[in-house]
Amino acid sequence: EKGPKSSELSYLVFYTTSKPAKLTKVGAFIERRVVRDRKKKLSDVHCSLEIIKTLIQNNKAHLNIFSKNIVSIIDALLVDISDLDIVRHCQNVFSCFCAAHDGSTLGVDLEFRTIYDRVVARFAVIATHKGGDNSNR
Repeated sequence: EKGPKSSELSYLVFYTTSKPAKLTKVGAFIERRVVRDRKKKLSDVHCSLEIIKTLIQNNKAHLNIFSKNIVSIIDALLVDISDLDIVRHCQNVFSCFCAAHDGSTLGVDLEFRTIYDRVVARFAVIATHKGGDNSNR
């Protein structure tokens, strides 16, 4: 099965919505996994990005608890833009994040703001990248 297993994902969503404080633990765990898997297990990275997107959609009220993990994951993945599938998936997750995030932590948490600004800058570079093949943009 490609992507996260639906029964396990449903349990994780239930776990985080019933105990929002656990989003810190879950976010840190997924961040460690993505950093470890990004160079060799791209299918696991895609799975992790799907999990993050689902958690964003189901925990909008508590998004600030793990927002730093989300942007850190995307930032780490956008260091290497050679895999366009990963870049597109990051864009999809970041769009979902931006739609759900109220921006309140941008003025409070300097580290989060720095990472967030770097992610936006990375996407700007990707959007203006002048490669040989423009059909993939």
